[in-house]
Amino acid sequence: MNLMLRIRVEQAHNSYVRLWEHQGSLIFAYDTFQWVRDITTFVPPKLINSYPYKLAEETGEIRDCGDPNGAECQKGYWTPGDWLIHFPGGGKPYARTFLDRYPPDTWPGANDPTNW
Repeated sequence: MNLMLRIRVEQAHNSYVRLWEHQGSLIFAYDTFQWVRDITTFVPPKLINSYPYKLAEETGEIRDCGDPNGAECQKGYWTPGDWLIHFPGGGKPYARTFLDRYPPDTWPGANDPTNW
């Protein structure tokens, strides 16, 4: 983590760092240091971090990507049962819409007393 923070300062001119800050720092470190490549792996996006499908900015509506097992949804778009949904950048205002549409008590396992 300290390396990523240092890269954000020392490589502030780097196009990746300038655009994505800490994520850009990780990209820079991965490209630059063998030891970072040795301890880093890439996983399918839906494994830990899915995204809302085509937010309708004018209404705040969150659209479904269709069949959860279909090719479109498997590109990393959130479907019920995914572990995490990420509202990157300007998507944060849509979190409320998402929670209204999918309240926590509807999430798989939410009502299982052994889940806590």
